[in-house]
Amino acid sequence: MKRLIPWITTLVVLAWLYPAARSPKPGADGIDTTAFGNLPVQSGGRIKPFDTLARNSLLIINGKQVLRQDGEKISATRWLLDVMFDAKTADDQKVFLIHNPEVLGLFGWQQGERKRFSHNELRPFMVQIDEQGRQASEVEAAQRSAYQTSVLNLFNSISLYQRLKNSVRPEGVEALSPEIDEYVAKVPAGFKAMMARNAGKEYDKQALGSFSRMVSQYEELHGSGFLRPIPPNDDNPEWYTVGSAILAVGTDGTLVPGARTYAEMGDAFVAGDAEKFNKHVATQAESFQQAEPKTAPRTSLEFLFNRVDPFYRSIGLYVLAFLLACGSWLANRSAGAVLRRSAFYVLLLALVIQSLGLLTRMYLQGRPPVTNLYSSAIFIGWGTALIGLLLERIYKDGIGVACASMIGFITLVIANHLASSGDTLEMLQ
Repeated sequence: MKRLIPWITTLVVLAWLYPAARSPKPGADGIDTTAFGNLPVQSGGRIKPFDTLARNSLLIINGKQVLRQDGEKISATRWLLDVMFDAKTADDQKVFLIHNPEVLGLFGWQQGERKRFSHNELRPFMVQIDEQGRQASEVEAAQRSAYQTSVLNLFNSISLYQRLKNSVRPEGVEALSPEIDEYVAKVPAGFKAMMARNAGKEYDKQALGSFSRMVSQYEELHGSGFLRPIPPNDDNPEWYTVGSAILAVGTDGTLVPGARTYAEMGDAFVAGDAEKFNKHVATQAESFQQAEPKTAPRTSLEFLFNRVDPFYRSIGLYVLAFLLACGSWLANRSAGAVLRRSAFYVLLLALVIQSLGLLTRMYLQGRPPVTNLYSSAIFIGWGTALIGLLLERIYKDGIGVACASMIGFITLVIANHLASSGDTLEMLQ
């Protein structure tokens, strides 16, 4: 029986890991956030799933990848959907992390149990935040006070939030599809009037004015949005923003594939029509598969990588291996040997999971394992675990496991802290 204990320990750990790899079911409202999170988007110089964008954005703004509201857990993807399509709901969510008492004092607030505030609560203080944030940005990072760092982080969080909110549809627009139809209908007359004006001929001022106002709206949508969710086509090798896709409509009324899909997707989300929303998500996923057959598997793998989160899982395994190794020194000889073997197998499993995580990152980036500070910490922890495993195999005294697991834990915690700055798959600039 004692010989089976290490294997039983390993099976228990694997059972703990299994649920993370399973796709969650749609929520009570039927909105398939999992399918939407798997859709690709170009942002930060690379193509990634919306799930990655949501997690990184929420981590920057909220300090966590899950939003808690009134005792309810809201996934990062669901939060991003609210921000992009239903700003009224998003603006009431307490998402902005503020823990510096001086920053709270700037708004006349006292430090209490609450550390997160909504956009609507901060709206009256936007002028002060903008002024103080810009002043703090002019100070070198090493010279900034805690107050300056905190107010700059809040300034950057609000800027990111505003850009997300205006990336896929103009803020305040509840139904974008009818507006696109109106714009498409005005294109022929508006374009004709513009050409006549440029040629110095008489032109329809009303048609040109109405057309120009809508063009300005979509140019602003293109300029403010840093997300490009629509894949390239034969006419354009670059990914489209929703704004640029709408502006690219031909004089015959032909829209870039994907522009109407995202418009109708957002309209369905605001209306609470889960069936229609899920249908448009499936349409966009199929369109991407056809447009980018080589890129689609990569984004799907990154989506799975996010859900499993191998490095976070390894943290727990390193802690367990360390405790088992320490326990082996306190137990009698027979029990100590069992605990040592269990610690060895748990460390081995942590190393395997971390190795798979490193290999996945290398595949997604197409580069060696060390590309930024985050990956450096991950790699150091992995190398330490490997050396400790080999030493434990030779000496079998638990010291190799204890040292390796402790350093592995510390390096992964450091990496987890570094991840709060943004996308960890981007290259170090």
